[in-house]
Amino acid sequence: DALALELTPNFNEVPGGFLVDPNSGYGSFAVALGIGSSRNVALFARPSAGVWHHYAFVLDTAAPAAEQIVPYVDGKAVSYTKLDSGTGAGNFANSSLYLMSRAGASLFGAGTLDDVSVYRRALSATTISNHYNAIVVEEEPEPEPEPEPEGGGEEGGGAGGSGPAYTDTVRATAGLLDYWRLDEPAGPTLGDIAGSHPATASGEPAFAAAGGVPGDPDKAVAFNGAGDSAAAPLDLSGKTAITVEFWLKWSSYANDDAL
Repeated sequence: DALALELTPNFNEVPGGFLVDPNSGYGSFAVALGIGSSRNVALFARPSAGVWHHYAFVLDTAAPAAEQIVPYVDGKAVSYTKLDSGTGAGNFANSSLYLMSRAGASLFGAGTLDDVSVYRRALSATTISNHYNAIVVEEEPEPEPEPEPEGGGEEGGGAGGSGPAYTDTVRATAGLLDYWRLDEPAGPTLGDIAGSHPATASGEPAFAAAGGVPGDPDKAVAFNGAGDSAAAPLDLSGKTAITVEFWLKWSSYANDDAL
């Protein structure tokens, strides 16, 4: 495997973890939680490599087995199959969130990562869609609107950047726990603009890489798949429902070992 994210040093051995594995040995993008009989795994078609995609995963260990992992790509829920349908995983852990590796020691992922956020609740499909559709895109300037009648009107939103900027939308979302923008010009510290849990990079990742959010000049971090990683403390104790959201440009896919 080559990982994008993992909570706990090894979710196969430590309860309360989860795993995001673009290079699973099943020929699909895999997301998993639980350990032993509580293992629950969702597989979905891999999005195109070498380009940016927005991902969100709603993880709920108290939901029915078929709904414990719900994946979203580019603002839309995607179809998935179940490899394992265990239940009873319980609360998530107070541990470390590892970016692009297993515990900074193996299973290094190659790609560029941007705007990683974690929420202490299950976000709705509408909220995730609104996040994606809040991206700022460059458009031809529109004519000045006619003055509104007294009292104004409803605020617009939706695709094409007509809503607020992505970062502002994320920061205004209820339940936001931690938000690593990954836009630092140099490391090793990667700030958490929502909480107080900065990440620390190791290896030699490329800082100030071109970012993933359209219309946003802020940068991202590129990981080489051969020793680059980052980790941040993440306390999800007492939580059975969370959402993990990020932008990722995965370099290339391979069918590596099973989870």
